[in-house]
Amino acid sequence: MKPYEIAHLGLGYVPENRDIFPKLTVHQNLMLGQKSARQAGRWTFDDMYQMFPRLQERQNVEAGVLSGGEQQMLTLCRSLMGDPDLIIIDEPTEGWRRRLSSWSGSTCKSSSSAASPCC
Repeated sequence: MKPYEIAHLGLGYVPENRDIFPKLTVHQNLMLGQKSARQAGRWTFDDMYQMFPRLQERQNVEAGVLSGGEQQMLTLCRSLMGDPDLIIIDEPTEGWRRRLSSWSGSTCKSSSSAASPCC
């Protein structure tokens, strides 16, 4: 299967190497993650910026200048913007500070009861 076909089946993937678009802004990277710009998904730009306020502060900055942890946040959010039913995260805490690592675990646990793709 082609990657876009897998994504359209509801599978999201956050790679360890981040695979951001370095010359595009944070916001543009998030836009590329949307499954459809015409149809609203479960996750919005506001949701992403609420989860990671640092990304909102840097939404107009080229993604290539973000720190490793910020790039990992962006990659996770870009995947969520595709409205997956299930998300696979390769090395979920790579590049994240300890505080964010514990945040991600607690967020996925609390989100799983709300039909979130985190597990």
